[in-house]
Amino acid sequence: MQFNYYCPTELRVGRGQLASLAESVDELGKRPLVVIDPDVRKVSASAQQSCTVLSRSGLSAEIFEEIPSNPNIETVTAGAEVFRKHQADVVVAIGGGSALDSAKAIAAVAEHGGSIWDYIGDDLVPGPIAPIVAVPTTAGTGSETTPFAVFTDKGSRRKDGMYSRYFYPRLSILDPEIYCTLPPQITAETGMDALAHAIEGFTARTKNSLCNSLALEAVRLIARSLTISVQDGSNLEARQEMALASALAGIVITHCGVGAAHGVGMSLGGLYDVPHGRAIAMLLPSVMEFNRQAAPDQFAALHRVFQGADPDMDQQQNVAEIVSALARKIGIPVKLSDLGVRSEQIDELLNDAMSRQDMQNNARTIDRADAEQLLRTLL
Repeated sequence: MQFNYYCPTELRVGRGQLASLAESVDELGKRPLVVIDPDVRKVSASAQQSCTVLSRSGLSAEIFEEIPSNPNIETVTAGAEVFRKHQADVVVAIGGGSALDSAKAIAAVAEHGGSIWDYIGDDLVPGPIAPIVAVPTTAGTGSETTPFAVFTDKGSRRKDGMYSRYFYPRLSILDPEIYCTLPPQITAETGMDALAHAIEGFTARTKNSLCNSLALEAVRLIARSLTISVQDGSNLEARQEMALASALAGIVITHCGVGAAHGVGMSLGGLYDVPHGRAIAMLLPSVMEFNRQAAPDQFAALHRVFQGADPDMDQQQNVAEIVSALARKIGIPVKLSDLGVRSEQIDELLNDAMSRQDMQNNARTIDRADAEQLLRTLL
């Protein structure tokens, strides 16, 4: 087995870590652009306080909050223009994956020009960008520890990702207090996305032994804390475990990739504007069931982790059934029709999904006929 491992992001984990934000930003630059999810800014006292502190700490901060749930080319172009006008030298991202991904791309376009779509693919950003400080407010996408960013071209309705070594945040602050105002539905959907990262990375064709331990720890934390976080958002211990799980699972997918749940989920987001976490959460149990026979040892290990997290679980369920039951318990949609997808759209969905690298990295070979059968069972 051969693999490379690299993760340059500093993590600060735990209650009260957000208090170090202004000092940390000041070490990296004096004119921060704060890229923040507008909904987070409205409802999160911690996020509001962070913006205030950045503006009053001797730093010259500018706020950019034009962040949709599925960020697009226009989002990045507008943000890059604000960056240039402000002459920013550091970017602070506060929000979910949309805000964090947008911050990475804004820094790239502001520095190197063009459209963000010019950089879709691997390692096409030609050089360094302004340092990124990430303050995630959802425990799901893992963007706080990855070199990835994902965007939608509204014209072609194509959602695609990019990898750049320059996209790793310099610092990510995982303070459980900032997650406490996250609504139950988004907590559930983003938490299932983190679970999908860990499971698909652990079972992927490009899995490796170092990341296996990180993936299993992420699954253990999620199995123990996701339901609690959904039912009691003020539980700081559960929120912290979910935040750490998201960061660990981000490291896993950086090195191992993902599988068919993400391949189809990306297409659902691009074609039909389905929120990423919702799409992945709905698809994951069925993809796991499809993959079980191809990776029996990995799925047995996952089963043991879930057993350890909940000794009272039904011992007769396989791990795909366990994840399906978890999804139903926390209110995840169970059918494509729940997402507004109709039978006549399956061909369009497959046309968009089958060429994606995620499909090739799936634990079990999945051809178009397999994928169609899987999707039609979800209608």
